[in-house]
Amino acid sequence: MEIRRRYFPLLPALISFIAWILTFVLLFAGYGPGGLDQYPILTLNTSRIGDNLLTNLQSATKPQDPLSSLINNLTQPLTGAAQPAINNATNALTAKIGIQDFYAFYVLDYCEGKYVPSPTAPNAKKEITKCSNRNEFYQFDPVKALQKSLNESGLPVSLDQLGIGEGVREGFKLIKTAFTAVMVLFVLAILSTFGTLIVSGIWCTAWGEDRRSVIIAEAVLSGLAFGLLFIASLVGTVISIKGSGVINSLGKTISLSADKGERVLGVAWTATVLALLVVLMAAGAWLEKRQRSKKIFEIYPYRGDKGNDTFWTGSAYGDRVGIVGNDVLAMEFSEDQKWRHDRQRQ
Repeated sequence: MEIRRRYFPLLPALISFIAWILTFVLLFAGYGPGGLDQYPILTLNTSRIGDNLLTNLQSATKPQDPLSSLINNLTQPLTGAAQPAINNATNALTAKIGIQDFYAFYVLDYCEGKYVPSPTAPNAKKEITKCSNRNEFYQFDPVKALQKSLNESGLPVSLDQLGIGEGVREGFKLIKTAFTAVMVLFVLAILSTFGTLIVSGIWCTAWGEDRRSVIIAEAVLSGLAFGLLFIASLVGTVISIKGSGVINSLGKTISLSADKGERVLGVAWTATVLALLVVLMAAGAWLEKRQRSKKIFEIYPYRGDKGNDTFWTGSAYGDRVGIVGNDVLAMEFSEDQKWRHDRQRQ
């Protein structure tokens, strides 16, 4: 029992350290090419932008009268046969003017790059070419970047004509606000988790052993870390899942899509569960400490060797009992005291 209590704080210390490292991964992912870039919260896929662009442009800009409808019906087979060539030419044009295949959004920045060997190749891999700094991230406007790319293509197309209107603009504003909230929550979670780690280290020392104040501090800090990580993970999940759903719904007219960050969500919720485990361990240690402090032992009188009355009192501290005998205070295990008392009664 004594050994278990002595080394028990090592377990929450180890778990707190792992949660602290995972929170760092969440906050600083994507700081550069090769810098944990596989953990984006949201990825904007623009590799197929321009597919069926001619068809969308015609339907958005030309009024349909009976004569036009008749002509369209007659020419539809020819247009359908030529559509793959038109799409290939459009894709070649977008590649030539430098449109990126994807934009990956992290907590503190974003990265852009290409799919290699090509967006349509089986098992295509992401190749990040550039990452923003911290200031550029909050100044980045995906809608403006897409409109600029379309303008440079020479095609008289606006995002409003292609279905990317005010709703998407407002959506990205909300996403940026949510990213700011996630950043603040992760920073606070790192600080509270680090505080939990320090208190766990103190708890492992002889000075912190069985000190109720240390256990309470461990429970409070770990509870704070759990709460912050839970809220941050929940907000990040909403951004990733709901944000990608909205973009996929509104961007399908120009083959614009978004992918949710499954890896980063897995890391976030893993860190949250680890923080919860530390809370439960600290709460369990506090309850055990409280239970042991309630132990009451009777006063056992007996006749000493020199005929004087001596009293043992049960001042409980863990498994040890304070023994007062002949005006001398000593510590003895409760089991030893019980054995001595039973022997005196025989």
